Amino acid sequence: MTRKYASAWNRTEPGKASICINKFKCRMGDRFVLYVRVSDCSQNKNGNLRDQIAQLLAAVEDAGGIVIDVITDVCSGYTPIRILYAAHIARKHGATLLAEATDRFVRSPAFHSKTNPTARARRTDIESLMLWTDGVKLMTLIDPDAALAEVRSCQTKRGMQQKGRMGGRPDKPKPGDKKRFREVWRSKVLRLHRKGWSQRAIAKCTPVPRTTIRNWVAAADQGWAIFRNRG
Repeated sequence: MTRKYASAWNRTEPGKASICINKFKCRMGDRFVLYVRVSDCSQNKNGNLRDQIAQLLAAVEDAGGIVIDVITDVCSGYTPIRILYAAHIARKHGATLLAEATDRFVRSPAFHSKTNPTARARRTDIESLMLWTDGVKLMTLIDPDAALAEVRSCQTKRGMQQKGRMGGRPDKPKPGDKKRFREVWRSKVLRLHRKGWSQRAIAKCTPVPRTTIRNWVAAADQGWAIFRNRG
């Protein structure tokens, strides 16, 4: 038996992620499993995980796709076991695994946000990702081969858009803001509830508090029960 060794060049050369990851494309009825990751709990508390989910969910639903499940991870780098699990769920439902960018799926072990922020996933890292996902279709919203500076810029813009901070001073509350918030989010929350999403999962991917979600769902269920009894 001949043992194969990777050359030093292959161990350090940045990989071309597009050999196994496609840029997001969706047709009506296509199924997706969302894969979202943040590096630490502080980012999770700041809402970055929720912002990623909201962005991916909006992209899929606006294109007529269907979100089957959301797999989350809080880890600096990546956790192969979570990717394996996400790939298993996607394979089970004939779905595509969708992330914001390549670095959500896989990252170079040499990456460090301060000392080495430009390190990209190596060829061996990309090949490992292909092995873990084993034929499951992978997609990202941002071009899979985009430079890390471009990815970081897109992530910053996403965070500002989702949190409503586009520069300048924060907007002061205006009369009718609560009503407008309810008109925008109530229908989305109830749609996710009808699709089988738990209230906890809905709260993670929307800016609506869990208690408000519970009240909206209870009111909708009560209204539907009255309608059925009249019928």
